[in-house]
Amino acid sequence: MPTVEPTGATHEVGLEEMFFSTTDAKGVIRESNDVFVRLSRFPLDELVGAPHNCIRHPEMPGGAFYGMWVLLQSGKPFAAYVRNLAKDGSEYDVFATITPMPNGDYLSVRTRVSCPELFEAACGIYADVRAKERELMAAGANRHEAAVEGFNLVTEAIQGLGFQSYEEFQWAVLPEEILARQAETGPLPQPKHIEPGPMETIHEAVDAIAARLGDWMDALTAVDDLSNSLHKAGRTMRREMESAEEVTAHLTARANSDEGLPQETLMPLQVWTQMRKVAAPRLEKLFGQLEEFDQFTARTKFSIALCRLQTEMMARFVTELSDGGIKKRGAVALEALAIAFGYVMAEMDELADTYNKKAKDVAATIAGVADLMGIPQQVMVEWRRDHEKDGERLGGTMGELLQEVNRSIIRAEEALDSLRRCSAAAGDATAVDNTAAITERIKSIEINAGELIRKHDADNA
Repeated sequence: MPTVEPTGATHEVGLEEMFFSTTDAKGVIRESNDVFVRLSRFPLDELVGAPHNCIRHPEMPGGAFYGMWVLLQSGKPFAAYVRNLAKDGSEYDVFATITPMPNGDYLSVRTRVSCPELFEAACGIYADVRAKERELMAAGANRHEAAVEGFNLVTEAIQGLGFQSYEEFQWAVLPEEILARQAETGPLPQPKHIEPGPMETIHEAVDAIAARLGDWMDALTAVDDLSNSLHKAGRTMRREMESAEEVTAHLTARANSDEGLPQETLMPLQVWTQMRKVAAPRLEKLFGQLEEFDQFTARTKFSIALCRLQTEMMARFVTELSDGGIKKRGAVALEALAIAFGYVMAEMDELADTYNKKAKDVAATIAGVADLMGIPQQVMVEWRRDHEKDGERLGGTMGELLQEVNRSIIRAEEALDSLRRCSAAAGDATAVDNTAAITERIKSIEINAGELIRKHDADNA
């Protein structure tokens, strides 16, 4: 295939223009839909059998594709912003996902960019990395060596944005793209007419899957809010533990002095401080669990978003086939979409079990911290009521210390109430359930696509 040079011309991917292709393990194109043919401006007979990098834009860094293969060859999906090059030299920008398939092939689904700020950030990284790769090759490095270093630079840039790895970055970006896209597109497209039989069954299955995935995504978005509340309450509790210990030490040092309070008056405060020390290890355990839970929630949201993307792709392809006439090539591609979707859903099934268990573990730890702090906190609430005016009466340093104790008790009580609410919410955070029902519907799509293939073969025998 001859090399295409960029002309500087551009063409936009429409909101409704969603396209896919399947490739073999070496990246050679097997199947695609008509939207890909139209946007790439390659005839179908030139696309099928061609390497997928025939649409690679020279401004895309090799490091991005090296990172892609690192993830794909470890059995993980990949997502990225990509600038493609059409046959006529014009360029078009997409958000791309690539998913391994059980037979060793890959499915790539591309959409219009829905988060322009993220896209611009990615383009800035790509430009810097591509420039460095060219410097390396000019100095004698081969393309592979430059790509490896390019991926290292991409990773460094991603870490500068607060992510530990490229995989963590894509966990965050894909759900953002899907949510923004859903806000723009609204409900899934519906065929103008659909024949009773396999296509109707496939259409009904796709609609049912989309509804369930929407419920999951909504539930996990609520979990994000829960996590933010937990982190805030935990930080407040930790800060008040440290503050209470320091203030109590100052008050105890002044006990029975002319400016101080009697030792027996301070005793509940000392017990409160000691109980907080006992609770501190459990609070640190909670922080550790929250970090792990947040990471797992991000990974789960990524998988749900990927499922949602593939569901929309399937819905649009069913509409494309129904409105334009079903051919064997379309039925084969539809079967491939179902197989790839099943692969993603199998991982989703495993994630669901682990996610739900982690949610219960977090709830139990929160409840443990709240229970441990509950009784001494109640004692201090009552102590505060009895000695609320002591700070004003004593004045000076002693008065300021007592007023700080009062403020600390109030803040700790608010944090404890928040922890209790979060404990109840976390216990109910079984956001991903009944995955078997979706798996059954995906299998139904695959079976009915196979039926369409057999029907076409029989009709043309």
